Amino acid sequence: MHIGILTGGGDVPGLNPCIRAITLAALERGWQVTGFRRGWQGFLLIDPDVPESIDAQTWALDREKVRGIDRTGGTILHTSRTDPRTQPEGDRTDHVLHVLDRLGIDAMITLGGDGTLRFSAHLSAQGFPVISVPKTMDNDVHGTDYC
Repeated sequence: MHIGILTGGGDVPGLNPCIRAITLAALERGWQVTGFRRGWQGFLLIDPDVPESIDAQTWALDREKVRGIDRTGGTILHTSRTDPRTQPEGDRTDHVLHVLDRLGIDAMITLGGDGTLRFSAHLSAQGFPVISVPKTMDNDVHGTDYC
């Protein structure tokens, strides 16, 4: 199993500990973990035929890379507020699915607020496996404690 992980939206406490926990749990199961930089924006910057673009926007996560990140703020993966469906050149969902296929990603875990989770739900509706971890400072994600 090869999972991808990204963080999107605003920066909130707890992102790095969550990235670390997901990575360690996946590694214990023998899974490969790829972190996508800059949320959904990172996907739009990847050309699967250009290895340098893949290297610039992804990071193979392992025990060493997540060691100690639970004690640092922010997100090691960086973030963005990008929705691939609302780009100037049109809906880029097909590009995201193409990147996932070419990189051999079997499922995504997304950490984000309402915008990130809306696109995650859209990918899920397209048949791609996605697990989303809500993180909102606006309390606008249904099913969270204060929404």
